[in-house]
Amino acid sequence: MIKLAVYLLAAGVCISTVYGYENTKAHPAINNAIISFGENYLADKLPDKNKWRITSDRETYGGTGVTNSGYSYATYSEGTLNLTLLQWVEHGGYSADEPELGAAIRHFYDPTGHTGGRKYLTNRGTSWEWLYTLDNLLHPQTDAIEWAMGDTDKGAYNDWSLKAGKKYLAFAFELSDEAEKRMCLAKAYRCLGEVLHNTADMACPPHVRNDSHAAPLGYAWGELLGSPDPYEELFDPQWAADYLNGKGDPSLESFFASATSIRSINEKLAQFTNHNFFTEETINGAGYQPLSPINKDGDYPQPQLQNLDYDANDFTFYRRFPSGNLVKLCRDKRIFSLRGTPYVDLDCAKSQAAELVPNILCAGANIIRLFLPQFQVQIREAVPNDYIKGQVVHVKSSEYPESILYSGPIDLIDANTGRSIEKLNCSTGEFIGRNPKFKNGDQLIARITLGGFTIESPVYTVTGPVGSTHRIGFQVRVDGHFLNQVATPDTSYSYENDADGATFSSSGDYIGGFASNTFTASYTRTVVHMQTNGTISAVFSSDKLKIISLIWTETTTTQYYNKTVNCTAVNIPLSYSYSGTSIYEIKGEEAKIAITSLTVVQTAAEGLSYSLQSWSTDWNGQVYASLTKLE
Repeated sequence: MIKLAVYLLAAGVCISTVYGYENTKAHPAINNAIISFGENYLADKLPDKNKWRITSDRETYGGTGVTNSGYSYATYSEGTLNLTLLQWVEHGGYSADEPELGAAIRHFYDPTGHTGGRKYLTNRGTSWEWLYTLDNLLHPQTDAIEWAMGDTDKGAYNDWSLKAGKKYLAFAFELSDEAEKRMCLAKAYRCLGEVLHNTADMACPPHVRNDSHAAPLGYAWGELLGSPDPYEELFDPQWAADYLNGKGDPSLESFFASATSIRSINEKLAQFTNHNFFTEETINGAGYQPLSPINKDGDYPQPQLQNLDYDANDFTFYRRFPSGNLVKLCRDKRIFSLRGTPYVDLDCAKSQAAELVPNILCAGANIIRLFLPQFQVQIREAVPNDYIKGQVVHVKSSEYPESILYSGPIDLIDANTGRSIEKLNCSTGEFIGRNPKFKNGDQLIARITLGGFTIESPVYTVTGPVGSTHRIGFQVRVDGHFLNQVATPDTSYSYENDADGATFSSSGDYIGGFASNTFTASYTRTVVHMQTNGTISAVFSSDKLKIISLIWTETTTTQYYNKTVNCTAVNIPLSYSYSGTSIYEIKGEEAKIAITSLTVVQTAAEGLSYSLQSWSTDWNGQVYASLTKLE
């Protein structure tokens, strides 16, 4: 990454192109390696029936990306890009350093707070780097992890943080519009890419050791105007793929695998890197002579030269890591094979990468694990030639403590052949299909496919009867209180007391339900000196999908008046296509005093409930009865 060199622009210095641990090649390559490693790593670590893979997805998703690189907000630009999901993650590795002026001083995190307890960058490597020193009022005083997470007041200014990415990913599951889903997926995966950029930085020694490393003229001539770090400048992007199967630290792997927060993973990785690796300007300890670090802020307690293994044959200080890697931390060979001030060269940088890159990959894979919300898809009931219904349940986690209600397509799959039977629609976590194409004994799977996710239900075996048995519920609401009864064939009504203490009972010992295709009910409600008696009779079509005729009579008796309302209706269709809208209305002289209209509406999301509504000025609120078709 071309870091603090960008500040030389103010002085008119020409900046050469530098390739190393930078955003155009290295970070996209590292993010690509994290995804490749992560897909395999997570194959058996996600919850049951949850799978994730994006490398094989060739579809493009339109979203906002960096279209012109720049050093400041005035010289860079963003616009619409169409990229695959993998490319969006790679793009996030690049865009996290844009514009470079602002990114440069927000990508440092010292886990020890070695300089006055501050974890953000305070070190000034050269005299001209005054723009980002602590005494500058323009310094954001923001550390790399809070910027990437977006979970502090300062980090909240980052539009592409983890917090933003989780919000976009939740939207992708909740929104019903396909175009909006795809746009949110693009944004979510760009955010993931920027978080993984932070992960890679937490395994880059100068980023966790308060070591400014501006290199305006590149590594070869950088010391003339800057203080380049060899590991950052010499890192070869190809190493990300070369060490894809390398061995990382086992204690880190264990920590990452059990972590419940993404922040803790990047913090732990930063602690490991800070504790075990020098930067060239923070090498200290006793080599062939006592050595103080070049960086005045770099006298870290670990590592120390005297605690390393020194090989006099190649003038190299080694450390054997728990991974089994023997890592070259620095060497001190000078001219004529004399020992001098230790330094990091290309050979050391590559050796260090062999330890650091595998740890990045494992950390990144577990960040993806926690970034992916988890769901359970369940088929609850399935009746041949009638209906199927189920739900999608979000499994809450520390990263997603609020419920995500999925809306979107559900693919109904034949479990034996893998073929799609039909497409269902899920709304806020519930799905239902009418007259589905399956039979008794069929084995079904309900599947969600979205943005790399494949989430399936357990196999469900259809065992229900052909056709359906119907239950009819009857509901009365007065002044905001619900009074419910549910009748099933050959069972009696059960009545509930209203919240205000009014009683609600049947007329005699009535047995409710269907007699052939006719449903009847009666009710009595008593409140203080007022009593309401009602009866309802409905004749259904043979398929129970239409009310042929309806008669509803209600009489209210008080000490001041008696009132009877008679309402009739014919041919009320119980069609499931009228979601949330009026499908029948009746008005008449018999209802004009107390009821201005009688409307049949669908009241349940899955299309099973219909209400006959009325409004009464006498009750100062809604009064309605409903016929409810329950499967």
